Amino acid sequence: MGEQDATPENMTMMQGFEWYVPADQKHWKRLADHVPQLKAWGIDNIWVPPGCKSSSKEGNGYDIYDLYDIGEFDQKGAVGTKWGTREELEQLCKVANDAGVGIYWDAVLNHRFGADHKEKCQAVEVDAEDRNQVVSDQYEIDAWVGFDFPGRKGAHSKQKLHWYHFSGVDYNAANKKQAIYKIVGEKSDGQWAEVGDVDDEKGNYDYLMGSDLDYDHPEVQADVLAWGSWIAQALPLKGMRFDAIKHFSADFLQRFPRGHEPLPGPHGREVLAL
Repeated sequence: MGEQDATPENMTMMQGFEWYVPADQKHWKRLADHVPQLKAWGIDNIWVPPGCKSSSKEGNGYDIYDLYDIGEFDQKGAVGTKWGTREELEQLCKVANDAGVGIYWDAVLNHRFGADHKEKCQAVEVDAEDRNQVVSDQYEIDAWVGFDFPGRKGAHSKQKLHWYHFSGVDYNAANKKQAIYKIVGEKSDGQWAEVGDVDDEKGNYDYLMGSDLDYDHPEVQADVLAWGSWIAQALPLKGMRFDAIKHFSADFLQRFPRGHEPLPGPHGREVLAL
């Protein structure tokens, strides 16, 4: 940097939530009320919690149920999320943008919780400390992997999820056994994502928790890419933080920002992916 060059502007981001925020569905309102003061204190950006529908109305969003429900549909015990309704979220985004404060979304794309029904599928058990080590013969399990999103009724996305959209689960309802199960069968190749595409901790860290999405499946890829474009149109976001990135496809993440090219409509803009 030359002597005459201006000093680059520093930006300050605040994490706009913590784990024990009350589950009163008022957090979007609280944040909106505090935006003017936060701006006066020098806050330029707010990292908001995962705002997609959780497996329960108390869920923080990391136990994600439905990407396409941001507090709009009566699912999992409430219309709103733990944080509030879609309308309140939109109002927070408007207040923040009017004040010159950017909103960064916390995107949980690795897994799902709160399946609507069980499905039978073939699986093998693997060692919890070395996921490459198979410790059982292949057998049929009854897994919570059926996602129909009945409260949404196909709005925003028609995609439903079945056993072949997932690579692993941690519970077999048939015998009530908890273990790490790698799903195999007709429409699943029975393999974790390759090391390098996911982290090599525990041999292969594709599986983290819940029902683990298989990013080798083209329908999973297409639906999540479509969600990226949808959320960028639905909300005036400045950027995104991706949760659990060591556990799902790095190759897919390289492609994901393409869904965030400038879009038509009032919120058309590029969205920064973190």
